[in-house]
Amino acid sequence: MVATRVRMQPSSLHLPPPTRETLPQVYSGDTTTLLPLNETLGFEAIFAVNMPTRPDKRDELYLLAHTAGLKIDVRDGVDGKTIKHQQAPDMIGHLGALRGHANVLREIVDRKLTSALVIEDDADWDVDLRVALQRLMGPLATLRQSLHPDARITRPSAWAPWGENDFDVLWFGHTHEASWNEAGGPRPYVTYEDDTMADFEKTEPQNRWVYNDYRIALPKQEHSEELAPPRRIIQKGRHPMGSQAYVLTLRGAMKMLYHINHVPFRPFDEQLKYMLETDVLDSYCVVPALFSMYLAPWESTDSDVSVAQGVDKPRILTGSDGFAWDIRKSSRASLEDRLGATVPKRP
Repeated sequence: MVATRVRMQPSSLHLPPPTRETLPQVYSGDTTTLLPLNETLGFEAIFAVNMPTRPDKRDELYLLAHTAGLKIDVRDGVDGKTIKHQQAPDMIGHLGALRGHANVLREIVDRKLTSALVIEDDADWDVDLRVALQRLMGPLATLRQSLHPDARITRPSAWAPWGENDFDVLWFGHTHEASWNEAGGPRPYVTYEDDTMADFEKTEPQNRWVYNDYRIALPKQEHSEELAPPRRIIQKGRHPMGSQAYVLTLRGAMKMLYHINHVPFRPFDEQLKYMLETDVLDSYCVVPALFSMYLAPWESTDSDVSVAQGVDKPRILTGSDGFAWDIRKSSRASLEDRLGATVPKRP
């Protein structure tokens, strides 16, 4: 018997024109039928930037990848002291971080990757990350169709879960984002149910203000309706800070690589923020973040940048466990239990 190929009709491949072009919206589509995600989460690659002087972080990345069923390609970070830069002689740590990310952008362009997720080596995520991403696909497509009513936005599918990659950046990990209330005019966001969200106490304080501005209750928030379902926000990028995790398309990587080398120097996350403010990037941001910087209890500083800058800022954490804002069930904090490799607690 000869197998016949079924050709899908165009109407089934693309979202229909929006019935409501006004925003914000509450997503009314299906969030229970979850599309499968492969070892690179539907993107062509996952990269992590790691300083060669921190092999411990690299080791843990590989353990996290294994337990999560992910394939992460680790790329060396850059020591800012090895780079000559007339505009930033006193920002060695930031300069090295910028160049480390820029090298990944260059690889995306060189290999012509249609999309890639880039994370930092201290990024943390929920143990149910795939579910969180699967819940996001439909709302993201709905938001993009509402913002671009004349475009043909591809419907999420098993073979193209993120559509045709015709955006520039998806901001999955940040320290905080801002609401659109202060900007005036439309508020370009869509809310959707997501039971993988952290509750109010674990939500980064400035991200709580986004919910306050939009008058949306966070899980277990005081004076909120107890039965209200947890709702995450996907919005057009406003002022996200931090670069814990972001998705780039080839188009986005080319834009960013050009700007890094042709505009006055800024730390990498501020460079991204600047490109959003000047409408260079077609960017979308998830609030609260899906990836966050993990604060290990035994670390003496918040990041390798502060070490390079000569700023050894002590961290004060309560309890003996690490912590990550915006993460409900930390992959890193639960790694020991999942590996069955119990070690004595540090004094």
